[in-house]
Amino acid sequence: MIDLKWKTLKSEQLFNDLWFKVRKDTCETPQGKIVDPYYVYEFPTWVTCFALTEDNKVVMEMQYRHAIGETCWEIPGGVWTMKMPILKPP
Repeated sequence: MIDLKWKTLKSEQLFNDLWFKVRKDTCETPQGKIVDPYYVYEFPTWVTCFALTEDNKVVMEMQYRHAIGETCWEIPGGVWTMKMPILKPP
């Protein structure tokens, strides 16, 4: 199998906060091309849930999204940490 993995030559942390991190990498492709900059956005583990009621209706929630200045319908979701219990169906 051909190895398509890029090699990271340099990495610089640009932003580090609770909800996301941003770094700037300098990379080299297997063909020798240097990619600079290559921005990487890192987020916490995120989960979404496609939930159905007993009568097969999809559960949705209304959520305000400040970045777009809109209130939108979404399927439920959020950040998950290993400290949270995993729920099993009844």
